[in-house]
Amino acid sequence: GVDLFRLNCSHAAHRLLDDISTIREVEASAGRPIGIVGDLQGPKLRCGILEDTEVVVETGAKFEFDSLHSPGSATRVQLPSEVLEALEPGHVVLVDDGLLRFQVRQVSTTEEGGRVARCWVEHGGVLRSRKGVHAPGVPLRVSALTPKDRKDLDVLLQGGVDWIAMSFVQTASDVEDLRALLPQSVGVISKIETRQALANLDAIIQASDAVMVARGDLGVECAPEKVPFLQKDIISRSMASGKPVIVATQMLESMVRFPVPTRAECTDVANAVLDGCDAVMLSAESAAGSFPHEAISMQASLLREVARQLPKEVAVGVYETMARAAVLVAGDTLPLVCFELDVAQCLSRLRPPTDILFFTDAGGARKATLFRGVTPVEVTRGSTSGLRDLSDRCVV
Repeated sequence: GVDLFRLNCSHAAHRLLDDISTIREVEASAGRPIGIVGDLQGPKLRCGILEDTEVVVETGAKFEFDSLHSPGSATRVQLPSEVLEALEPGHVVLVDDGLLRFQVRQVSTTEEGGRVARCWVEHGGVLRSRKGVHAPGVPLRVSALTPKDRKDLDVLLQGGVDWIAMSFVQTASDVEDLRALLPQSVGVISKIETRQALANLDAIIQASDAVMVARGDLGVECAPEKVPFLQKDIISRSMASGKPVIVATQMLESMVRFPVPTRAECTDVANAVLDGCDAVMLSAESAAGSFPHEAISMQASLLREVARQLPKEVAVGVYETMARAAVLVAGDTLPLVCFELDVAQCLSRLRPPTDILFFTDAGGARKATLFRGVTPVEVTRGSTSGLRDLSDRCVV
């Protein structure tokens, strides 16, 4: 079943506390720790409204993005100033998850001081009001934390979430800005979804507690054929730094509408685990799909099967000598036992073929639900009952 729940602040932010309370009730009923990730919306860059519900933009036609707030048409629409001011000739603008593609040919300033980007339509189609806008590879002067994010963050922390996922991360300083608002017990997950994040990947990983391969926006920012290799690279670098990594978006996308996944989707999930990720995340499949229970059951079944097929050797990397020795001593028969979150994370990074038992308080147990191969066991602070006998049968 589920180890962590993600609460998407882009939708139903008004009921965050109710959702958190429900998850804690399920946790108590299940008798095991369940982590909660609060996923901040981040800046949403959208085109302006149109005169009609939708218009058809013809391929090969001329089109303008401007700063006017009047309703748009088949030949122009308003664009957020953060994007418009950054555009230069040669840049590409994508609208509606890349379904419409425009190449900037000329940028000028109007007599009123506004800005106009004159474009050639590379790929036309149906344009609707308030659709998302991307400018791949264009550095934008946009804060990753919006006023809405700060309000949602206050609610999430009030509810006691374990992780905060940050959208639109471009640099390590974005991560530090968020960390300054968090208690030490709450971890930061950086969502890698822009070209700027890829350019600053190592620094972002070092500044974060965990990383998410956000394949939806990443597949818009970069060519789709590059995403599989970007995923492998992000996982590899995260593992080398000892940071957990989540692979997200369209894992079992067909199960939004159908009760079984495609074989390609099953292979995608398996490959993500074989690449070394700590967690795979369902989005629309469980949030808005027609078969949420079946999707979760299928995901869990896939992960169990992959776990049975995993090679038994310990992954090679840069890690602490004592942890390496403990894994070698344990082999594939003795469980590994630890009592510190950092140690649990270190052992998880080694991907040992045996169980890792992490004894901790409720907060530590929930946070460790993200760590691959770690079974968190909640104990009362100061309690050692039964642990001494356990240590005789484990590697501590």
